[in-house]
Order: sequence, then C-alpha cells, then structure tokens
Amino acid sequence: MSIGALPWLQEGLDVISSMAMSSLAQRVEGKLQGKDVAFDHVVIDSREADENALFVAFKGERVDGHDYIEQLLGKGCRAAIVETGQPSQVTQLVVEDSLRALGELAKMNREKFTGKLVALTGSSGKTTTKAMLASILSCRWSVCSTRGNYNNEIGVPLTLLSIQPQHEIAVIEMGARKLGDIAYLCELAQPDVALLLNAGQAHCEVFGSYENTVHAKGEIYENLSPQGVAILNLDDPAAPIWRSKIRSGRVLGFAMQKQHDAALWVESYELQPQASKFTLANEDEALEVVMPVAGLHNVQNALAAAATAIALGCQLDDIKTGLERVCSEQGRLSFRSMPNGLRILDDSYNANPDSMKAALDVLAMQAAPRIAVLGEMAELGEHSEAAHLELAEYVSASQIEYAYFIGPMAGAMAERAASKAQAYQDKAKLCDALLSNLTGKETVLFKGSRVAAMEEIITMIQTRLH
Repeated sequence: MSIGALPWLQEGLDVISSMAMSSLAQRVEGKLQGKDVAFDHVVIDSREADENALFVAFKGERVDGHDYIEQLLGKGCRAAIVETGQPSQVTQLVVEDSLRALGELAKMNREKFTGKLVALTGSSGKTTTKAMLASILSCRWSVCSTRGNYNNEIGVPLTLLSIQPQHEIAVIEMGARKLGDIAYLCELAQPDVALLLNAGQAHCEVFGSYENTVHAKGEIYENLSPQGVAILNLDDPAAPIWRSKIRSGRVLGFAMQKQHDAALWVESYELQPQASKFTLANEDEALEVVMPVAGLHNVQNALAAAATAIALGCQLDDIKTGLERVCSEQGRLSFRSMPNGLRILDDSYNANPDSMKAALDVLAMQAAPRIAVLGEMAELGEHSEAAHLELAEYVSASQIEYAYFIGPMAGAMAERAASKAQAYQDKAKLCDALLSNLTGKETVLFKGSRVAAMEEIITMIQTRLH
C-alpha cells in the first residue's frame, strides 16, 4: 500500500459523563439563571427530558422550544439552554445562540475523545457509505456512527455527544446547505480522516451553482489537520480541485479502475438484481466481495468505504466481512414483498438526478414487469426543469415498462416519456391507478425528494393490499 495505517490508541478514552451548568457557562460565555445543577446528557425534544438531561431550546419555523421550559419540571428536568430567559424554576443558561452553544458542548466531548474520527460528505451516498464503513470498522473496534441522517448543524453535535467511553472510533456524516457549513461541522468534529464521495447537481438551488457545491464539499479537506488523511475519489471530475485544497500530507486515492495514484480500485464487478459482486484490489492483493446491495453506485460507495477503512488499519478480509453483512436501510433501495406477490423497491428517502438514474438502473435489472413511481427532485434551482425532462428521457430509454410521475413537473415529464408514463398531482388518485393496473408480479420503484414524501404512497398501497 502507498499509505500506512494511522496510529491507534485503544485505551484511555474519556468523554463527558457529568457536567455542572456553571462549567458549561464558562465555556460558552453564557449567563447562568438559577441554581447550579449537573446534567449527563442532552435532549432537544422536551418529551425526552428527564432529571439528568440538559434541554436545548431552539426557535424553529413552527415550534419554539422556549415555550416548553416550564413543562420540563414535570419531567424532573432541571437544566436548559435558552436564548431568552424564562420565568421558571428550571436552571437556565442564557446564550446568544443555542445552536452554537450545543456545538461548543459537542466540541468539548470531542476533545476528550482519544479515538479516531472519520468525517464524510458528498452530494449523494453519504448515509449508505457511512453504514458500510461502520460495518467494516465494527469488525475490529467499537464504533459510534451517525444515526440515520443526523448530518446537519444539530445532528452532528448530537452524534458527537453520543460518543461514549467504550467507543474506539467515530464515523460522522456531514451535510451542507450553504458554503461554510462543512467548515463549521469540521471545527466541531476535528476529523482525523476525511472522505469526500462526490459532487453533483443536488442542492444547486441552495448553493447557487455546481462550482459552489464543489467548493462547499471541499471544505472537509481544508479543515483536516496536517496529520490527517484525505480519502480522495479520483473518478470525480472535481478531484483536481479537491486535491489542491488538501493540507494534509497524506492522501489515499481510490478509483473504479486501476490508475497510478490509486491505492485501491475495483478490478472487476458483476451487477445482480439484488446484490453486487466485485473484486477489490491494491498493489499487493485482491479479494472478491459479494454484497447484498444492488447497483453500480453502491459498488462505488463500497469502494469509498473500503479505502477509508484501509487508512484506519483494516485489511481486505475485514472489508469483505463488513460489506457482506451490510443491508439496505428502509427507504434506500430496500425490497419489500406484498401479500399479492408485488415487490416494492423503496428508495423514497431522497432524490437527485444521479441517484434517480442509479435507482432506475437497479429497477431495470429486475424481472419484468417493472414500474417506476417518481416524485419531485427538489433544490435544483435553474436546473430543475432540464433535470426533470432529462430524467423523463432516461425513463423512456430504459428497459422498464411504465412510469407514474407526480409533482410540479409531472405533466411535462409524462409528455416527454410519451406512451410510457402518466402524470398525477394527487397521491390517492395515483395509488388508485397503479393498483388497478397491477397483476401482482410487478416490481415497483418509489423515489423522490423529501418534499415529495413518496413513502405516503407506499403506505397507501400496503393498507389497501393487507
């Protein structure tokens, strides 16, 4: 290999177990209101508060946590972080920004953690790759990893606060909605290893352009210490830009085909309807993996996870074991069988142009008949119309038999896909039409962005079929 494993420390892990509010006040420069009490865990939902909890009040779009301070007493909770002091017997730490205070508390826990921390980001595949990496690393070590997609300015601090004394490594997923987000999350997490999966059209409306997306994701390298390791996707068009951002002296590159600066690559692969068979290789050895997850994009995700695991000291045997026990999470290319023989391919969690095409490719590998039910792709900005019409053309050219579109662009998409599709604006009517045309032998893909809530159609179908 062109890179050695990072130094590893398996003893002496020490994280926050209990803290006085006065100590936290000094760190975040807040004003303590009430008695000095202690806490040993943090909650952001007042319903989860108990006598040892610190409740952090946020002012959200629809709910203001400050309205629930007095109710904490009924839970036995005696401590809260607030931006505006409330008339209550609950001890309150009044700060300018509750979010920043939460981040600072999380940073304190991170500073006491002497294991290794991996940060990963990308336009697509973050959560799946995180799960793959955690599965590999858990073959050797006790791993703390991001739950679900807790990858934003609230989720990352909560994950950092979940690191416990028994953990030897942490895997932290990071998302971004604007320039500077990844830099802030890295400031809290202080990663030892940074993995950047890709940059695509996802969130172009938020970032303003593809170029801004590239730079926003690249912040994960800019904030890596000189002693850290950067895991670089050599296949991504932005790789040269990202390489220029890397301040660390250690870079491990990976690619789908062998190239001179790749430490790990895929020697060959075979895509199956519900699995992927591929051979991982480096200069010294090669090993075949049969992973129970379908799709070329998931082979790429597995390669990224494997490269990161190698940087942390794993062998190919560990990687094989970890990847072969990975299962699809609900909402991410997971198969479900219905009583009538119908198979649902649930990829409803989120969507962007690249992940839509990847899911359609997996659907096309299934036995006929194959149907796609596709919702809106959000946050594409000025690229939205072109991206949706391009997706309709991709559907038309694919080997699937039919598609149902729903959302603002559904009519134009169905027209572009001609006789291969129908458009709907109402989920119940779409469900009626779909069920009336099913024989029970179909595989039906459901996919769309979060705003589309495609899982609601799946629930309708399950209710009707049971």
